[in-house]
Amino acid sequence: MKISAKILLAALSLFSGMTAVRAQDEDFKLPTGLYLSAGAGADWIGDSKLTIFNTRVQTHWAAGWGGYAALGYRFPIGLRLELEGSGRDALNHSFNKGDPWYGTQWDTSAMANILYDISTGTRFTPYVGGGIGISHLSWGNNFRANLNNLPYIYDDSGSQFGWQVIVGLAYNITPKLALTTDFRYKGSDGYTFRSSGPSYTNITNFDYRTSDLFFGVRYSFD
Repeated sequence: MKISAKILLAALSLFSGMTAVRAQDEDFKLPTGLYLSAGAGADWIGDSKLTIFNTRVQTHWAAGWGGYAALGYRFPIGLRLELEGSGRDALNHSFNKGDPWYGTQWDTSAMANILYDISTGTRFTPYVGGGIGISHLSWGNNFRANLNNLPYIYDDSGSQFGWQVIVGLAYNITPKLALTTDFRYKGSDGYTFRSSGPSYTNITNFDYRTSDLFFGVRYSFD
């Protein structure tokens, strides 16, 4: 009987604790005001086409990595505005499959984002949004085809208008500190990469598309 009573008391205590935690989460209020966020993760370039020798071809890349840092402000209505800087690094595999290319692409971008936090009354907060800005792409490390086929180097760079969409989930460890994970789809169009050879060998109309899975932290000052 004594053991049963202890088990019953322990179960009641656990249930009471879970109820208190649930009640606490349901009363949780998202912080407003200024915040800093940063994150990093994997990057995948896909469906990015370009024109070479007047032929439209598909590029193929190895998985890369990326990261970002942002300064933002959250309003009481759940709207967030932020300025973000980001960088990505990827290795080229081929153009049109089976046609090996070599080299590295660096993407350095500055974005103005608008996001909306979907309040759940708990420490878990989904969010959606997007941004626009400038993407600067650089090709380097002797970006080239198999030298026996095309003996030209395409180490060049350029900047274009860029955009992104963001879908994510935040978990507040404390009212001020949150862990985040989000998926981002980013694009920019119309890059030209000059060749070390004649101008007719230039690569033009490179339309860049990339996807990211980033894990990060966000710290609110208020």
